Amino acid sequence: MVILKHTTFQFTLIVFTLLYTLSLYAQTEEQTNSENTYLHVARNQLTIAFEEYNKGNIPESRESLKRAGEWLYKAVNHSKSDKVKLESKKLAAEIDSFRLTLDTTSEQNDLVRFLHHASSLIKRESEHLFHSYTESSNNNRTLKHMLDSKMHFYRADHDLFVSHDSADAKLELDGALEYLNKANSIARQELKPDIEKLIKNINHLILLIKSKHDGWEKNNIVTSLDLSVKHLSDAKTIASPADMLRLKLIIDNIHQVKSDIQKTNIKIKYISIMTDYTLIINNI
Repeated sequence: MVILKHTTFQFTLIVFTLLYTLSLYAQTEEQTNSENTYLHVARNQLTIAFEEYNKGNIPESRESLKRAGEWLYKAVNHSKSDKVKLESKKLAAEIDSFRLTLDTTSEQNDLVRFLHHASSLIKRESEHLFHSYTESSNNNRTLKHMLDSKMHFYRADHDLFVSHDSADAKLELDGALEYLNKANSIARQELKPDIEKLIKNINHLILLIKSKHDGWEKNNIVTSLDLSVKHLSDAKTIASPADMLRLKLIIDNIHQVKSDIQKTNIKIKYISIMTDYTLIINNI
């Protein structure tokens, strides 16, 4: 009798385990159908490629890059967004081209940039799924352009604050403006002032990131620092050799402080604009 009870318990446990496994499988399938998990796998492969490159394992890094490209191409067939399909193809092509020339002298920043772009595609796809099902047809078009614009603006984060590549940042910000203008042309009248303000703020940000532009002169602290540098430079011309060295160190420090302030100003502006994106999208 005891043996029978034990056997019954084991059988029940096995059945329960099988049912639980099937339940997990069903949940996975449901997630695959509702989210573009191919993008997640592609990003994971890019993460592995980055880690292998840092270890000096170039062949392993190349293989992971190859897999990332393959998953991106698969993602094209499962995306709900035409923009994500287009950008997935472009990113896969860039990765394939980079992979063929990858060696120990390759730019590490390119791998980080690929990761950031894959993340931007995941965010764009997720926002599409989250917002679009509640929208009317006309609002859907406005929403689509706003999400496409936000994706480009999100990408500029890497160019501005990681790689410090003003040319790439300008390219992404121009892309953001292109889609903002499209959204503004068809948006409801009550949304237009907010979108136009967003366009104005991004144009201002573009001016700020141009290193030779005088936009920084509007900042009182930066103006004062520039004036200090001018006076110290004048002092150097009449200083002793020992004092000249000390003055040079002070000037270098001031330049660093100025650079830090400028980056902080850009970051504050960037965060403010991203907040405005969220507010507008939620109001569509």
